[in-house]
Amino acid sequence: MRSRSGGGSFGFIVLLIAGAIVVILTLRSWIAVAPTAVELSPAQQIQRQQDQASQPVETMPSGSPGPAARPFSPSVTEMQAATDAHSQAVQQASAGTE
Repeated sequence: MRSRSGGGSFGFIVLLIAGAIVVILTLRSWIAVAPTAVELSPAQQIQRQQDQASQPVETMPSGSPGPAARPFSPSVTEMQAATDAHSQAVQQASAGTE
């Protein structure tokens, strides 16, 4: 058998190209985030968090929480009710097929 000498040049070029792509993508994301990161010092970040926490929650005229106060996910009781309804439907369906 004859051994290949210098056969790794194609793999090395592919490695360099892949590394360049990773570096370019990393730099693009860093440039997008850098102005905000540079703009805020740690003291400013703490102050901004405290200001956001001290803002009152918007409410509807009836006193119920408005759309701004509603979390994006349902509450635990809503999820539990939906899970119970689903499991009951599955049990009824499986009882009907037996």
